[in-house]
Amino acid sequence: MEVEFPFGKMEHLDSFFASDKDVQYLTLSQLTYLVKVCLEGFFPDEVWVVAEIAALKVSRNGHCFLELVEKEDEALKAKMEALMWRDNFNRIRAFFEETTGETLREGLKVLLLGRLIFHSVHGLRLEVVDIDPRFSLGEMMRRRNEVVACLAKEGLLEKNASLLLPPVIQRIAVVSSPQAAGWGDFVHHLQGNAFGYRFLCCLFPAFVQGEEAEVSLIRALEEVERRVDYFDVAVIIRGGGSRTDLSSFDSYTLAKKVANFPIPVITGIGHQRDRSVLDMVAHTSLKTPTAVAEFIIGRARDFELFLLDLEKRVKRNAESFLEQTEVRLELLKERLVRLGERDVGKNHYLLKENFRAVKTLSVNVLEDKTRLLRDFIQRVRYASKTRWREFWQQMEHSENLVRLLDPQNALKRGYSITFLEGKIIKYAGEVTPGQRIETWLFDGKLMSRVEESHEGREN
Repeated sequence: MEVEFPFGKMEHLDSFFASDKDVQYLTLSQLTYLVKVCLEGFFPDEVWVVAEIAALKVSRNGHCFLELVEKEDEALKAKMEALMWRDNFNRIRAFFEETTGETLREGLKVLLLGRLIFHSVHGLRLEVVDIDPRFSLGEMMRRRNEVVACLAKEGLLEKNASLLLPPVIQRIAVVSSPQAAGWGDFVHHLQGNAFGYRFLCCLFPAFVQGEEAEVSLIRALEEVERRVDYFDVAVIIRGGGSRTDLSSFDSYTLAKKVANFPIPVITGIGHQRDRSVLDMVAHTSLKTPTAVAEFIIGRARDFELFLLDLEKRVKRNAESFLEQTEVRLELLKERLVRLGERDVGKNHYLLKENFRAVKTLSVNVLEDKTRLLRDFIQRVRYASKTRWREFWQQMEHSENLVRLLDPQNALKRGYSITFLEGKIIKYAGEVTPGQRIETWLFDGKLMSRVEESHEGREN
């Protein structure tokens, strides 16, 4: 290919080099201009590129800046900067989310249409003009199917569902975001039930959407597991919001954690279209947090109705037994009357007394059994109330301790929590300059890059 330059053809470039003591050179601007012209001459049209989004940042004026990578066995094979101008970015993002139910984010593999541009200051970039969501949709489905197949091969899809769900669920460990509307709806629906049932809900805070969700949810489940003897079930709820940012619920690591959890796990994470992998491995999956609350209330109501029905059947059987006994006694009396007068005269007094004794014995046996049954029911009720009162006091004490240790309360007082790749940073030596860190505040979070780190404590 022969490319025209303002100062001559490519084969005559030598005549345009400056000389200084027999050294030929180009100025930097001339070099970058040559690169730009060569590149744009070789790639005059737009090109489709498959890449993974390693970093994504939206500027204050709405432009989107990307870092694209290609990996092979987790090793970096290629990297390039890319950008989407504001209007293109808004159009592409809206269509992508509407089509896939997923937001453009780091770690997503995409098919981009773009043109190569070279700037003398900013270097080589890919200007993205479109993204095909069908490719990403297929890629996400492929990865999701791989996760499901792997869980099935390991026998984990039905493992949590095989656990026995208590007939009455009262001690509930809830994994959710404290700011999520679903958490408030869940508690309000449980506590305001029409039957006056009491439930204990202990919140274990976690992110339920976004990049941090997977690590945060696993960490919260580990906290529940440390106190697993206190709870009947674990509930993971999200509720509200859009369908985007839910890829964490298709995570193999999170799904495996739920499948192997020692108590039943109930999910209500608000998927509108398909079930997530987490829904597949959970003991019971429902659409919304309110539906989970209704399910728990419904089980308590079913158990109460069962006890009431059992009480009626016991009473009805006891009455039936008494009636049948009286009938048999009347038949026996009639048979005795039909005996000959001589035999009746001789044994009249004895038969009469025996009849009375049998009748009295039957009535006494029935009354004794009824009284024992009633005493048993009363003891069960009293033991249940006593045990529940003790448990409630114990759980209120535990809840107070959990509330005191709640990171949200520390954040309210002006403290913050800093993470590096999803792990809490305790020491300055754990980070190095250039690494990106994430800082949680009470009302949000900050993303920053480390410039310096100094070890040691300062008074």
